[in-house]
Amino acid sequence: MENAVGRFTGKAEIYQKYRPDYAAACLDYLAHRLGWTAGKTIADIGAGTGIFTRQLLERGLRVEAVEPNADMLAALRSSCREGKALEIREGTAARTGLPDASVDGAAAAQAFHWFDADAFRDECRRILRPGGYAALIWNTREAGHPLTEEAAALCTAYCPGFTGFSGGEAFREEKISLFFGGIFKKRSFDHPIPMNRQAFIGRYLSASYAPGPADAAYRPFIRALEGLFSAYAQAAPGRGEAEILFPNRTCCYVGHPAGPKGQR
Repeated sequence: MENAVGRFTGKAEIYQKYRPDYAAACLDYLAHRLGWTAGKTIADIGAGTGIFTRQLLERGLRVEAVEPNADMLAALRSSCREGKALEIREGTAARTGLPDASVDGAAAAQAFHWFDADAFRDECRRILRPGGYAALIWNTREAGHPLTEEAAALCTAYCPGFTGFSGGEAFREEKISLFFGGIFKKRSFDHPIPMNRQAFIGRYLSASYAPGPADAAYRPFIRALEGLFSAYAQAAPGRGEAEILFPNRTCCYVGHPAGPKGQR
């Protein structure tokens, strides 16, 4: 993440408005499988605007939210009130600023693909209490779905920095295995998201690789997304507004961060 901090500068408002939350079933799993229940302390690393932070707080967990980007940090502080259950701090995946053995769990939601995996692994081992788990979480588009494939083609055409959604599935899996020393559990939860035209376009404009208003590709990209939306949209039940059911899943990888050379 240290090399990617500036990529979200100027995107905090649109990110906060259009990025979805994570499947409730994933939070249930973290509670049942990892013991992340009310009163436990979780470090939310790369917290962004606080989407996952808020979901943890709603479950009665105490959260240490860590974010390096100034714009995202300001949005996080404006949307989440600090107090007994929440502390917000500027920090990175490698240098969170948290004390040794101070948290029961460490989470990275929609963020691990930006991290130096080795540095983050070492930092997790430092801040986690004995036996503490790490959870790496993503909202991910359903691979093979026609909408996903057509959207990827548009991003390839209009977004020079696009390398695949969330950095590319294959790249991510390799980093994950190294982070956990090859021992981890993966769970995936259905989480389709209803989106109107504005939300659909906003979701893509919130990506780090998306062109900004000053870029020549900005308007053509929006027009292409409008065409894609129109091709898949249907009238929303009971409202008549055109809507897409965005093909999304929440994926979660959990385990203990590996020690030196993969040692437990």
